[in-house]
Amino acid sequence: MKKLLLIALVTSFVFGECNKNENPAPPPASNFQPTKAGSVWNFRNTNLLTAATSNFSLTALAKDSTLSGRVYRVFANSSGPNEYFANLAGEYFQFGRFEGIASPVDLLYLKPELPVGGTWQEVKTITVSNVPVTVTFNYRLAEKGISFVVGANTFTKVTRVSLELNAVGLPITSQSINFYYADGIGRIFSKVKLVVPLAGINNDSETALTSYTLAP
Repeated sequence: MKKLLLIALVTSFVFGECNKNENPAPPPASNFQPTKAGSVWNFRNTNLLTAATSNFSLTALAKDSTLSGRVYRVFANSSGPNEYFANLAGEYFQFGRFEGIASPVDLLYLKPELPVGGTWQEVKTITVSNVPVTVTFNYRLAEKGISFVVGANTFTKVTRVSLELNAVGLPITSQSINFYYADGIGRIFSKVKLVVPLAGINNDSETALTSYTLAP
């Protein structure tokens, strides 16, 4: 009887130690731009110069498109041309119209795995007033893992990216550009102030996510 009791105690200790030493399950991978077909994001854009507002939505479609050698998920924009998003090995790309600049541009807009303060650059040639201009997009991962309030909603696991533009031969007299992305949801807020007199650009606006539906 004593032997059976001893065996039971030893077995319990061994299994307890095995359970204790098991590797914990890895945290779920982040996703700062869901792309499942049928997902919808509704936004309100506010012109801070005139107080005018407009609403638009982005809807993920069940189709992809190859642009600049990358495969993008196609998103229908209710107020303009389609936009395109791609998540490649944790780097987020977008092809579409950049706020304040009429010309569409292909950008690596988010690298969430960088530490706070991490930077990256995108150099693009865009057309401004029918003239090609070389523009450098200087991104900085300003904050991560923060909470951020948009309207009546509080979002968690938010990353803020700040951006500074430099254009060859085209002075930018004022700029302040920030984007906010929530893990599992996508972009929730942006504020873009950009003044380029020679190009006739005088933009001061913010875009806020008002509601969204993610397809299961």
